[in-house]
Amino acid sequence: MTTIYTCIGQCGNQLGHHFFNTVNNTSDEQHQRSPFVCQDNKIRSLNIDSENKVLKRLIKDSKKSLLREDNIVCGRKGRGANWAFGYHGLRNDEENLLDSCLDAFRKEVERCDCYTGTVMMHSLCGGTGSGFGSHLCEAIRDNYPMAYIQSVVIAPFQTGESPLQNYNATLCMAWLQRYSDSIFMYHNEEILHRLSGLNVSKVVREEAKVTIKDINEHIAESLAGLYKPVSSGKSTSHGNEPWEILQSVCPMPSHKFAHVIHTSQTKSSWETLTGGLLRSFKRYDEDGLTFSSLANLAVARGDKMDTFSKHSKSIEKKIKAAYNCVRWNPYPVDFWIGKDSINVAKSGTASLTICANTSRIVEYAGNVLSKTRNMLEAGAYLHLYLNHGCEKGDFIEAYDTMQCVIDNYKDAVK
Repeated sequence: MTTIYTCIGQCGNQLGHHFFNTVNNTSDEQHQRSPFVCQDNKIRSLNIDSENKVLKRLIKDSKKSLLREDNIVCGRKGRGANWAFGYHGLRNDEENLLDSCLDAFRKEVERCDCYTGTVMMHSLCGGTGSGFGSHLCEAIRDNYPMAYIQSVVIAPFQTGESPLQNYNATLCMAWLQRYSDSIFMYHNEEILHRLSGLNVSKVVREEAKVTIKDINEHIAESLAGLYKPVSSGKSTSHGNEPWEILQSVCPMPSHKFAHVIHTSQTKSSWETLTGGLLRSFKRYDEDGLTFSSLANLAVARGDKMDTFSKHSKSIEKKIKAAYNCVRWNPYPVDFWIGKDSINVAKSGTASLTICANTSRIVEYAGNVLSKTRNMLEAGAYLHLYLNHGCEKGDFIEAYDTMQCVIDNYKDAVK
C-alpha cells in the first residue's frame, strides 16, 4: 500500500493517533508486512497542526514511537476556529506552514515505490482542520493531479462547538467537493447517541458516559474496518488500497459524500450483528422521509470459519431495505470478507463495517446552508473572515457548490 495518511488539526491528530494504534495492534510478523508502515518501521503519515497543544506529546514521543519526527509539522499560532485564518494563514510571518507541509509530503511521496494517494483526517469545524485542511487538499491536488485524495471529516455537534462552525463547514465541504475524490463524513452527535445506547445495559447508567476518546476510538476502529486489507471474491486485491472503496461507493464525481457505520461483537451470529448495526443509524430525515442510498460496501471481518457467505444473501436484503437503495443500481451492495479480526487484542471478535453513499448529506448540508445564509444576510461574524483574506464571493461560490451537491443527490434518489 502506497498511501500517505495526513492528520490535520487537533481532531485529525487525535483521530489519527487512535487509528494507528488500532491498525498496528498486530503480531510482530504481521507488523513487518503492515501496509501502514515503511521499510524503516515508521508510519507513512504526516501530523500537522498550527499550534503544539496536541503535537507536543507526539514530538516528545516520536523517537520512541512509529511516527517520523520530520513528518510532525507544527505552526506557531492557532487558527481561532476560523476557516479564513486557517486557509490564508499568518500574514508577513517567517513561517509558512503550507510550504513546510508540502516539503514533508514530497519527501514521504519519494519514499513510496508508487505513490497513489492520501487519506486526510480533519474536522469541519476547527480553523486548522477546516481552513488549512481545505488549502492543503487544494495544494496536494495541484501538485499530484493524478493521485487520489480521500477525506475523512468529522461534523461538529449541532448544539454548537463554535459560532463560526456553519461558515467553516460550508467553505470546507465546498473545497473538498472540488478537490477530493470522496468524503467520508462522521457526525459526532450520531456516534455519541450510538455509543450511549451501547452502554445503557450498565447497572448504573450514570456511569455510562461517552467521552471524546470513546468517539475517536469508535471512528478509528470503523476506519480500520474499511482500510485494513482483506482477501475476498475472485481477487485477493480487495481492500489493499483505500481507493478500491471508490469503485463500490463513490464511482460518480458528482456524488462524493459517504456515511460509515461499524460494530464489533464476540460470540454473535452475522445475522444478529447486522440487525443490531442497521438499527443503530439514522434512517429518516426531519420530515420523516427515508434517506436513500446510491451504493454500499459492507466489510465483514473475523470470518475464520467462512460462514459469512452463507448469510450474505439475507444480509444483502437487510442492507437494501434499511438503506432504501435506489432502483437504478442493479448491484447496490458489495461485500469484502476478511478472516482476521481488526486487531490481535480482539482475535475472537467479528465486525461489520458499512460504507454507504446516501442522500443524508442533503439534510445536513441543507441545515448548514440555511444557517450560513441567515448569518450572511445579517453580516454576523463576517468581518472575522474578511480580515483574514476571505471575500464575500468565496461564501457565495461555496454556497452554490454545496447547493449543487444537494440538487444532484435529490435527482439521483428520485
